[in-house]
Amino acid sequence: MFLPKWLILLVVLLIAGLGTWTSLLAIGRNPLPFPDVGSRIFVASSPEAKAAIVALLKQNGTRERFRSDSGPVQDFV
Repeated sequence: MFLPKWLILLVVLLIAGLGTWTSLLAIGRNPLPFPDVGSRIFVASSPEAKAAIVALLKQNGTRERFRSDSGPVQDFV
C-alpha cells in the first residue's frame, strides 16, 4: 500500500505534538488557556514582598509560572 510522504510526516508531527502536550499536562504546565483553573496575578513592590507571596502560595500548592520584572515592580503569575 502506498502512503504519501506528506501524510506520514503529518501523522508523525501530530503524534509528537500530542505527546508533548500530554507530558506538559502531566507535569502541570498546560500550554493552552483552557481548562483555566483560575488566574492568580500578583504584584509586589519589593523582592521581599514577592518572596513572601510566593512562599504563601507554595504552602497552598501553587507555584510561580511566569515572571515579568519592570523596574522596581515584580509581576508574576
